[in-house]
Amino acid sequence: AAHNGNLELVRLLLARGGSKVPPAGDATRVEPSNQKPPEETSSKGRDGKARVEDSVVVEPDKSGKLDFSSPRAELERKGLELQIQDAKAVVSGWRDRNASLRWRFRVPKPGIYQVLVHYSASEAMAGGIMQLVIDDDEKQTKQCDVRESGEGKFHFEKLFIKVARAGDHTLRLGVVKMPADEFLIFDHIEFLPQR
Repeated sequence: AAHNGNLELVRLLLARGGSKVPPAGDATRVEPSNQKPPEETSSKGRDGKARVEDSVVVEPDKSGKLDFSSPRAELERKGLELQIQDAKAVVSGWRDRNASLRWRFRVPKPGIYQVLVHYSASEAMAGGIMQLVIDDDEKQTKQCDVRESGEGKFHFEKLFIKVARAGDHTLRLGVVKMPADEFLIFDHIEFLPQR
């Protein structure tokens, strides 16, 4: 099963722009191969930011679950890095309070989703507050505390969020409070539809 997970990870990294997975190690930065940095290759709006319309669209699986993985995230701000850590693709280097991760996603109908945010946080990172926002809408915003998971260990926070309409949306994970020099190490987010 771990082998299949690694193959999935490699496929996702390659689909994200031909990244080579370097030799195994505790934490390895994913180096792009023959590709300009995202800020040079993606389309930009009038404000100079990469347009989320150009990113990958997360679609639900047969059960309706949405998986917002690290390799599919649009990294908004310098410093954020996609790395391989203990055979997982994670985002680290979160030192800017204005940094965020963003995804496009599609749902066939409106509804309530149980949300699991998977991450790692050291004792120093604990006490922070993360925020999830759908479509940059204050009415579709949820916040939760960052708890210590133990050095190198991952756990999740559980909350519920309403997606108000069917169709295409954006999801943003950002910082409300950052008590240490670095925020958390992000793994992935799951949206589980509630029946």
